[in-house]
Amino acid sequence: ELFRAMQGGAKFAGQNTRNCQVLYLSEERETQWVQRRDDKDISLPVHILCNPLKQKLKPHEWVAWVGKSAEYCVANQIELVVIDTMTTFSSVTDENDSAQVNATLLPLNYFREKNIAVLLIHHFRKSGGGEGTASRGSGALMSYVDVILEFSRLEPEDVNNTQRKTSGTF
Repeated sequence: ELFRAMQGGAKFAGQNTRNCQVLYLSEERETQWVQRRDDKDISLPVHILCNPLKQKLKPHEWVAWVGKSAEYCVANQIELVVIDTMTTFSSVTDENDSAQVNATLLPLNYFREKNIAVLLIHHFRKSGGGEGTASRGSGALMSYVDVILEFSRLEPEDVNNTQRKTSGTF
């Protein structure tokens, strides 16, 4: 839905969007993205890398990978990077270790220095939470970001209901 809003310059979660090129790092299969693109009529220029990693990156490899990704973005005039999910792509091995989470977030400054926005996708913890506290692991991740959007079931008790709600902290 974000991409559909962006391609038309519509609002998303009450915020303005604009059409731009996107680099999407996904843990999903390419066939899922092709179907999603076709079903949702997404024409936004999205460079999708599905499962590009074959092993968990070590911290120095993560730093190098983020740096190269930022260079790719500059070369291809990409203005938004989506990392889905942070756990899959980053070098974090213990989400509860705030020092490790902080060390993993710092290389994202490669994007910031080049004026490239970053959207991090992260999973909820099993016990839930509210007002920006539902994410798994250390609170370091939530303290690093500018905007927190939480995407959850409209009716949590009804697992068959596919409706979702978005809440945010701006």
